[in-house]
Amino acid sequence: MLLVMCGFMTIIAHETSVRAHRTFETLVELATTANVADDIGLLHRAADTGGVYLALTTGTGLESYSNAVDGGWLTVEKFGYNPVVSASAREDIWSLGLTYTGYLSAALPVRVQAGGNAADTAAGAGARGVKIIGLDSDFDIIEETVATAGASASALTVQPFIRVYRVQASGVGGVYGTPGANTGAITIESSGADVMAHIGATLGQTEQTHYCVPAGYRAHLRHASTSVGEREASVELYQRAALPIVAPFASKRIVHRWPANLLSAEEYWERGAIIFDEKTDLWGEAVGSSGAPSAVELSYTLELEPWVYI
Repeated sequence: MLLVMCGFMTIIAHETSVRAHRTFETLVELATTANVADDIGLLHRAADTGGVYLALTTGTGLESYSNAVDGGWLTVEKFGYNPVVSASAREDIWSLGLTYTGYLSAALPVRVQAGGNAADTAAGAGARGVKIIGLDSDFDIIEETVATAGASASALTVQPFIRVYRVQASGVGGVYGTPGANTGAITIESSGADVMAHIGATLGQTEQTHYCVPAGYRAHLRHASTSVGEREASVELYQRAALPIVAPFASKRIVHRWPANLLSAEEYWERGAIIFDEKTDLWGEAVGSSGAPSAVELSYTLELEPWVYI
C-alpha cells in the first residue's frame, strides 16, 4: 500500500494486479472530509461501489483510475444459431450462416435491405419497424428504430453504426400467430452494402453470437452453453480486439472449445476468471466433423462492469 501526502490531503493508493496491457492499476480512496473535497472540487463519488472514491488531484502527478464509476453493471445474453453448418468449412454461428462480414472500419448508417416480405411494412400485418442496437464510432451503445418498407429498402438510420449486435421487430400488425413478428426474413445492411444482422422469418429478433464490448466497460464471461443436431460439430468461442482498423490487425484468439463428440454442453465461470476489455469482438464458430451438415446453437452470458481506461 502506498501512502501519498498532498498538502492537507492524504490519498491512499492500493496497487492490484491487472490483465494484459496494464501492469498495475490504482484504486484511490480519499481519506478526507466532504468540505475539503468540495474546496478542491476533484472528488468523484461512485454510485455503486460501496464507498470507494475516485480522486484525480491536480498538480500532484498522480494519475489514477478504478472501476468506481457512475452507473451499475449490465448483463448481456447472446445467443446464435446456424441451421446448416458444413462438415467441410468453418462457419460463424448466426442465422444467415457462412462467415460474418459486418466488422466495419468506420461507422456507417444502416437500413433494412431490399428484398423483404411485402407484409413487413409500416402498415402491414408483419413487422412495421425494427429496432437496431449496436455501437457508434466511439464504440458507445446506441439504438435506433426504422420503419420497414416491404420488399423495398428502408430509410437509412440517422446515426452511423460501427457494430450491430442485435435487431428486434418493433411493432407488428398482428398478435401472436398472425404472425406476431416479422413475416419474412429481415436483413440489415450498411450504406456500403455490408451485411450487419439478420432476423429469420417469424422470429422477431436476431440469432447471432457476434458482440462487441462497448467503450467504458469490461466484460466478464459467466456462462456458455451449446448444442448441436444429430451430426457432430466442434463449437468454438473467439475474441479479437476491434482496434486497430488497419494492418497489422489484432489476431483472433480462441476463448473456449467444445469438442465434436459433445451433443450439448454447459459451462460456468466465476466473475473475474475470463475478462474482455472494451472494444473486443466476440463470436462463435463451428465446423461439422463428418457427413451431412448439422444445426448448431451457442449462447453465452456476459456481465459488463463499468471501467475507466487511461
